[in-house]
Amino acid sequence: MIEAASILRNANRDSLVIIDELGRGTSTYEGFGLAWSIARHLASSIQCFCLFATHFHEMSQLAEEVEGVANYHVSAAIDGKKQKLTFLYRLSPGCIDQSYGVHVADFAGLPHAVVERAREKSNELEAVERDEKEISFLREDKKRESQKRVRDVDNGDRKEKEEEQEEKKEKEDEEERKIKLQKREKKQEAFKNLKDVLKKMFECEDTPQFMKTLHEEKMSVKDFFQASAPEFLLLHKAASSPTISSAVA
Repeated sequence: MIEAASILRNANRDSLVIIDELGRGTSTYEGFGLAWSIARHLASSIQCFCLFATHFHEMSQLAEEVEGVANYHVSAAIDGKKQKLTFLYRLSPGCIDQSYGVHVADFAGLPHAVVERAREKSNELEAVERDEKEISFLREDKKRESQKRVRDVDNGDRKEKEEEQEEKKEKEDEEERKIKLQKREKKQEAFKNLKDVLKKMFECEDTPQFMKTLHEEKMSVKDFFQASAPEFLLLHKAASSPTISSAVA
């Protein structure tokens, strides 16, 4: 928390922030809450480039709420016969689709009974989570169905007007989705370029070479960030104007 507080106090838009497993020393809910709040503040308020590694899968939802946030994961391959987990050290778009904790425990030689109980408990919790999501979907379906019945009992003119509005909204949503898709493709290309730069930096054999490469690639990192989140650059310029006062939501 001391390091996180220092980052939030001193970081600016030109900073490169790297955070690994923030909140792991707290309870699950508190840890997630802190990680979410700090990551959101870095992305929306400070607007610096940040690499944020976390085991909280729920953090992936931040990309749906804040422009410029993207989810990536490091791929891995499991060989059940050889009892081997191989990390591929390859950044792939999207969230990781599974956890390797039980596999690692099994490969590490934990008693079979312990591993099986862990696997059963993990499956139980995942089943509960799936059930909760299904219940939520059913509630939403019932809500939509109820709203439809209400519309059906309205007079014809009102119903026609609502249908026209819905059709208009669907067209607007479709256009918005197309725009977002184009932006996402541009951002993915920028992140790919950034990944190549970071790979080059971390392949340095010693500290002097690393610092030299960091200095040489500093502007490239900044350019790639601006390409991945140009709207943040516009917001930053607007906030810097003496005639405009901005507030953080």
